[in-house]
Amino acid sequence: MTPCAVRHMVADLFGILTLEARQRPITLERLAHQLEDAI
Repeated sequence: MTPCAVRHMVADLFGILTLEARQRPITLERLAHQLEDAI
Protein backbone atom coordinates (compact mmCIF):
# COMPACT_ATOMS: atom_id res chain seq x y z
CA MET A 1 0.00 0.00 0.00
CA THR A 2 1.18 3.49 -0.76
CA PRO A 3 1.67 6.02 2.04
CA CYS A 4 -1.19 7.99 0.51
CA ALA A 5 -3.55 5.01 0.75
CA VAL A 6 -2.53 4.42 4.36
CA ARG A 7 -3.21 8.07 5.17
CA HIS A 8 -6.67 7.84 3.63
CA MET A 9 -7.44 4.62 5.51
CA VAL A 10 -6.40 6.16 8.83
CA ALA A 11 -8.45 9.28 8.11
CA ASP A 12 -11.50 7.14 7.28
CA LEU A 13 -11.07 5.07 10.44
CA PHE A 14 -10.64 8.21 12.55
CA GLY A 15 -13.78 9.68 11.00
CA ILE A 16 -15.72 6.50 11.74
CA LEU A 17 -14.50 6.44 15.33
CA THR A 18 -15.34 10.07 16.05
CA LEU A 19 -18.76 9.66 14.45
CA GLU A 20 -19.54 6.55 16.47
CA ALA A 21 -18.20 8.10 19.67
CA ARG A 22 -20.55 11.05 19.24
CA GLN A 23 -23.55 8.78 18.76
CA ARG A 24 -22.78 6.26 21.49
CA PRO A 25 -19.83 4.73 23.35
CA ILE A 26 -17.91 2.54 20.93
CA THR A 27 -17.21 -1.01 22.02
CA LEU A 28 -13.99 -2.87 21.34
CA GLU A 29 -15.94 -5.47 19.41
CA ARG A 30 -17.37 -2.86 17.05
CA LEU A 31 -13.93 -1.30 16.69
CA ALA A 32 -12.51 -4.67 15.70
CA HIS A 33 -15.21 -5.08 13.06
CA GLN A 34 -14.47 -1.63 11.65
CA LEU A 35 -10.79 -2.52 11.41
CA GLU A 36 -11.54 -5.82 9.67
CA ASP A 37 -13.78 -4.04 7.16
CA ALA A 38 -11.09 -1.46 6.43
CA ILE A 39 -8.36 -4.01 5.76
